[in-house]
Amino acid sequence: MNDTIKGDNMPRISFKGILTPELRRIIGERRRDMGLSYCSLGNFFGVDWSTVRKWEKGPTVLCSIAHRPMVESFINGEYDDMLMRMQNDYYRNNDSRFIPATMQVCMDRIGSTYAMCEEFPELKSQLITELMNCTSQTLSQLIMPTDAVAVKRHAKERSES
Repeated sequence: MNDTIKGDNMPRISFKGILTPELRRIIGERRRDMGLSYCSLGNFFGVDWSTVRKWEKGPTVLCSIAHRPMVESFINGEYDDMLMRMQNDYYRNNDSRFIPATMQVCMDRIGSTYAMCEEFPELKSQLITELMNCTSQTLSQLIMPTDAVAVKRHAKERSES
């Protein structure tokens, strides 16, 4: 699988189109490490998000000839700078000045998960319920803080007056 050496002394991974378990793992790790959703990486490759998921999880065994050079370049880190600039531009251009990039990535992941649940209405409903519970709980803690937080806030207010 390895042939030439990259500039940073790491072995270059050669991709001949067969999606082995090792290559699936590498594609998934690289995508997640860069904070890319299935959808954003699919857009970059010019494929549907589900194709990227199938490259990572199966059942796809062979990658199309047209995409092999791009996938090889991706797994060898040749698109890292470009993809990170695209990610940053995306968040900047989508008026996300109040939403940090980590939250945007989380929201993309939720969107991808929701789309994957299309044929599983019970899971889709469970996802929505869990998200609603989580956000409600967080908002409740912000509105009605725990005693320790309230005591700390009260002490701070007293010291300032």
